Amino acid sequence: MTTVGSGRYTYEVREDWATLPTGWTFGGVSAVATDSQNRVYAFQRKDPPIVVFDRDGNYLSSWGTSTFADPHGINIVDDVIYVTDRNGTTSVFATGPKYEYLASIRGGELLGDIKRDPRVGGRIRPVGRPVRSASRSRRRSGRAPGPRRPASRPGRSGSPGHR
Repeated sequence: MTTVGSGRYTYEVREDWATLPTGWTFGGVSAVATDSQNRVYAFQRKDPPIVVFDRDGNYLSSWGTSTFADPHGINIVDDVIYVTDRNGTTSVFATGPKYEYLASIRGGELLGDIKRDPRVGGRIRPVGRPVRSASRSRRRSGRAPGPRRPASRPGRSGSPGHR
């Protein structure tokens, strides 16, 4: 088995981990994230773009067909899913059985109204202005897009990709 990473962060590659429905194959998977229930979300560049697995790789669901032009990144904060398209749009969804759409943001501007949702306290977590999905710092650092981090955080270096 192949091992990737270094130091504390080493992982074994298991190419057979995910069990897709019969006849399915992955497209280019641009990002992966997990929620508080240990569900794994693969964001791929084909329909359906979001494929959800349990922690053991068993297929649970998929969604988002025809929703994203060019899937780029996914981040999950407090069980709110932030997905970015390369066109600079961040779409926000609540986790759960229906993965309900909450809002879209482009260039720091809300596109339409925020859908009120009791699972997220009736509002989207105040995250500030999202960073463009394909910004130079994101390409260098490989960090998943999502809510912007505070300008300075104790213990963080000033290296590229750290905010």
